[in-house]
Amino acid sequence: MELAPGFVAGPSKTELYLLADYQAELGKRMPDTALAASYLALASAVPITVARYRQVNALLCVSATPARAKAIQSAAEAFRQQGAR
Repeated sequence: MELAPGFVAGPSKTELYLLADYQAELGKRMPDTALAASYLALASAVPITVARYRQVNALLCVSATPARAKAIQSAAEAFRQQGAR
């Protein structure tokens, strides 16, 4: 709901799987920043702000170092904007 307000999981639960993949990627010892950002961007229908990024991570019970978190948030928003064009 944070990334896609009004989302209702129907037969296709792609957005939920993308968030699960994002969560799994951040659970790795050396997460791939670009891959994590792409999962987040594909699941999002709204801008991925710093506050929204933190909220999503809190809801998914994942964390990243401050540098990695900034890189993921920035890349995810850039990817999302590219996809919206």
